[in-house]
Amino acid sequence: MGQNNLENQLSRLIYCSEAIKPLPMDGFMHIRRTARDNNERNNITGLLAYGEGRFLQILEGNRDIVSETYARILGDPLHHSCCLIQFTSCSERFFDGWTMRHLTVQQDTLEQIGFYERFQPQLWSADRCLSFALKYSVWTCKNEAESHSALTAV
Repeated sequence: MGQNNLENQLSRLIYCSEAIKPLPMDGFMHIRRTARDNNERNNITGLLAYGEGRFLQILEGNRDIVSETYARILGDPLHHSCCLIQFTSCSERFFDGWTMRHLTVQQDTLEQIGFYERFQPQLWSADRCLSFALKYSVWTCKNEAESHSALTAV
């Protein structure tokens, strides 16, 4: 594969890190808004999960842009102990249309989606991280749709 093809290749990056200090919801939402704005500008999609003082983020897009984004993330003073879980080429986006889906991880919700362990992405494989992200996203979307239906029925 030529260098130019590699540079334009769709890629997925998965990493985790720990918050410097517990993050209030408004702090998490600020991070999410900033990520969403940057990602929209750079055609990056993905997911950001936060729970128990830990972040799990999945980024999808052009290999070089995802790499540059991760380098910028590494310099963010709000977290430490960044661990690159996977950076690989992919044939499709799992989070197409989500410039930055956000999940606030709750233990009871983990159990409802079949994860009977604590939110410790630093111990998970890339496949486990993706499985968690996809299951949790589907569960969250389903609950949001049910909540919306209940509100509009009133």
